[in-house]
Amino acid sequence: MAIGEILLSNHGNEDPIYEADMIPFLAAGFDRSWKLYTVQKPILQERLGKQGMRMLYSVAWPGNGIFSKTPMDSLAAFKGAKFRAYNRITARFAEELGAQPTTIQAAELAQAFTMNMASTMIASPQIGVDTKAWEFLTSFYDTNAMHPRNAVIVNEREFARLSKDNQEAIVKVAAQAEARGWDMARAAAKASVDALAKNGLKVYEPSAPMRADFERVSQRLIDEWSRKAGADGEKIVKGMR
Repeated sequence: MAIGEILLSNHGNEDPIYEADMIPFLAAGFDRSWKLYTVQKPILQERLGKQGMRMLYSVAWPGNGIFSKTPMDSLAAFKGAKFRAYNRITARFAEELGAQPTTIQAAELAQAFTMNMASTMIASPQIGVDTKAWEFLTSFYDTNAMHPRNAVIVNEREFARLSKDNQEAIVKVAAQAEARGWDMARAAAKASVDALAKNGLKVYEPSAPMRADFERVSQRLIDEWSRKAGADGEKIVKGMR
């Protein structure tokens, strides 16, 4: 296949650079997520180029927030809690919060929370809408902790076979799709959070102390990832500061 779409963080085992957008609070919110993309983009292009691929564009998902069965006013509420994690990084985040990570597939969320197999999770608000989280949870903290990104990539050899005019046309359309995609992601984030509230889930903005605690805990994950990613990881973290 000459062209395709991937979730970048799925390839973190291959190279940690691909999972920068999954590190909690490295780039919280769409503005910071866009900054992360601009810092990370040259490195991504270099990595993909070595594998004979070119990234045409990349778009962020709505930011992950914290869902809970009961309201929380501090990180103490996570101590010993069963925390639904969906990959290695969210499991590490749970551990740093003092929670017990447990892997639960999205299709099984309602049953798992109803049966007390989990009491909290980090997820996109769209997941909450898709699973009707208001039927088994009470609270959503709109942290925008991280914005995983999809990327559209093309085989470089096939791209090079195109005429110069066609290459320029594809690059132009990709830039337009990227801009439109980020606008649509922002709109989708607002719509999904609004849907959670409309259906009875209490939506909270984390208090300043709670956000500071989240960021403090996440700094350990950021440092851990930066060491794993090497010089390029350090460059990205420095760029975000």
